[in-house]
Amino acid sequence: MNPPIHLYWRCSRPIDVVATILLPIIMSSLSLTQATAQPLSYTLMSYNVENLFDIVDDPTTEDEDFLPEGANLWSHKRYRRKLERIAQVVSRAGGLSWPAFVGLVEVENGDTLSDLLRLTPLRKAGYAYSITQSADPRGIDVALLYRKELFEPTDFREYPIYFDGYPNKTTRNLLQVSGLFRGKYLLNLLVCHFPSRREGVRQSEGFRRGVARKLREICDSLHHAQQGQGHFVIMGDFNGSPEEPATRSDLGAQLSMPRDGLEQSSDTLRLYNAFARLPSLEAPAGSYCFRGVWEQLDQIIISESLLQSKAQLRYHHGSARNYCPSYLGHEPRQGGHLVPWRTYAGPHYQGGYSDHFPVLIELLVEE
Repeated sequence: MNPPIHLYWRCSRPIDVVATILLPIIMSSLSLTQATAQPLSYTLMSYNVENLFDIVDDPTTEDEDFLPEGANLWSHKRYRRKLERIAQVVSRAGGLSWPAFVGLVEVENGDTLSDLLRLTPLRKAGYAYSITQSADPRGIDVALLYRKELFEPTDFREYPIYFDGYPNKTTRNLLQVSGLFRGKYLLNLLVCHFPSRREGVRQSEGFRRGVARKLREICDSLHHAQQGQGHFVIMGDFNGSPEEPATRSDLGAQLSMPRDGLEQSSDTLRLYNAFARLPSLEAPAGSYCFRGVWEQLDQIIISESLLQSKAQLRYHHGSARNYCPSYLGHEPRQGGHLVPWRTYAGPHYQGGYSDHFPVLIELLVEE
């Protein structure tokens, strides 16, 4: 019986042969990967959290209703539930990753934010925060959460608001946090809470316009100091629609967002409201509902520098939306879209999240 025949491929430099065979395949695969690589997406969120108070009395503010013995019977259990509710919204809003930035409105103080980042799942997210200390009678402020691994603050400022002819009128300070996003993009983030309309829309309009003019002054000053190299994101509760004079005229946030930015000028800062004209099929028709009427009180405004389609850092067109999953709302008696599930309805404790829906946009980064 003949022995089996073994065939051998003899080569003095086998590594070169393998490389010769595999290198074109590897290079082709890398080229395909580079050609189909998707930009990284980062969520920015603004959320009026409806009276995030702790249970400690602050003798300098009117926080008596939010104490254990106060009108709202604001207990430790209710406070902890509120923190857990907010943390749940933040954790889900970013999809597979935590939002890069979260602007918060109606926060009492830094202690509540420390509790939020210490006592809830947000402790895993690596957030830090900045918060104002306003002269608001109730002691509510605005704040910004940011992921430390993504953003390095270089400048923090807050701006008090004064109204000519109204020396006793107070409102929330404006918050400005500037720094480097992903180590190289100069980003200016501003959080605001414009004066309410409790006195009437027309009667209070002048106060909102005054805040808008101050906000514009801050942005123009930063733009000039940074020689037009910084990007801007303004977020918060404007207590008015994008079409109202305060936002449209005094702040100068344009309603029509170009698909690609115009020729940029280092002398002029152009702002665009991402929530001015959401698609007609977008539901709900706003972030806040009062007596069956929806309004887009919560908005995010961006600079034209984020609208350049070929820029490494840019706005994701079409990403602006009201975040309104079913767990955040309840069906109104008259039917229609779910309305925000509030913490309180008047003096009655509901145990919900907030009387506002959060708003979101996404920024894209090309590696």
